[in-house]
Amino acid sequence: MGDYLWQIDRELVLRCVDALAAGAMLVQQAADSETSRPYHQRRPIDDVEAEVASAIQRRFFEPDGIPVDAHRAFDPTGWFGAEADKLILRILGYAPTEAVTIAAFERFASILVEWWDEDGSRLEGRQKGHPQRNCKAQSVMTELLEDFLLRTTAVNAAEVIAPIADAVDNHPDKVRWLLIGLISVEERQQNTAQFWLLWKMLAEKVRNAIWLAWIDNEYPGGAEMILAIFLVTWWKDGVRHWRSLEGHAEHIHALFEDLPACSEVLDAYVRFLYHIGEQSLPTAFVRVAMRLKQGEPMKMLTKRNTVFLLEALLQRYVYGRPLELKSKRDLREAVLFLLDLLVENGSSAAFRMRDDFVTSASLT
Repeated sequence: MGDYLWQIDRELVLRCVDALAAGAMLVQQAADSETSRPYHQRRPIDDVEAEVASAIQRRFFEPDGIPVDAHRAFDPTGWFGAEADKLILRILGYAPTEAVTIAAFERFASILVEWWDEDGSRLEGRQKGHPQRNCKAQSVMTELLEDFLLRTTAVNAAEVIAPIADAVDNHPDKVRWLLIGLISVEERQQNTAQFWLLWKMLAEKVRNAIWLAWIDNEYPGGAEMILAIFLVTWWKDGVRHWRSLEGHAEHIHALFEDLPACSEVLDAYVRFLYHIGEQSLPTAFVRVAMRLKQGEPMKMLTKRNTVFLLEALLQRYVYGRPLELKSKRDLREAVLFLLDLLVENGSSAAFRMRDDFVTSASLT
């Protein structure tokens, strides 16, 4: 309905939105009233919803039948409010630059962070959490938010995502999922400049995150966010490049150089190179070697996955494109440093690669 009706009759769309909100308020009021009655005397909620739907239908075309701006007055945090908001955001999403749409998504972004706060408080035992959280609706609305952020204007997207970016400190595990959703939306419907605008907002928060101080602990709170900010997600097998990186890969490299020289950051960067960073190689070997020299290399290579992927990346070039590795002194020295370090770490694959690389170098 939304896409076509916006073009034909904007006022009718807004009336539909208000009708959904008004219906949610009436259902919530009736449901709250029923809770005061003995359980066996309560009306089934399906009956309540059917009665409210019938009343809304009767009032719909009456001049004052539906409260104007009901979508601003209703509470979207309760069970029935969230069900209505799920439909409201879907309808409004077809007009991503409308003021009413921007306001609705701004409100949802703030509510989403409040829900994350509640979840955190509940886990810490400070409160029981929202008694009527509609988690299924929350998931749908989050997906709608991700889609909206790449369809509205850059200015509006930045304003809407601001409270979520501010939540990187306290809820990196939650923000991580939203960023992965943005990657998926960008994959489906490119708005590359805007994607990177939002990415940079999140990356700046990661650069200054309080949890970076303990990111290399046994159970680091921000580890999943580190993976997401380096675009590590479920890429298809065989993918080596992401078109949205073109002209923007330097943002990833700069972040790698700005974050602490530690195992979590190195692992995320190597995963990025392995899955979609093909066009940053082999130059990226120089960056990896430099960061290892700046940190504690053996501690930075404690993750088996890091060693395995680094071996795989080096094999692509030591055996596939050796002349390219030897063409520049800094690149050649970086590769030898990495191979030496991997050998010291117990890598038999690196031992063979180093032998082949050094032998072929002496022959040339």
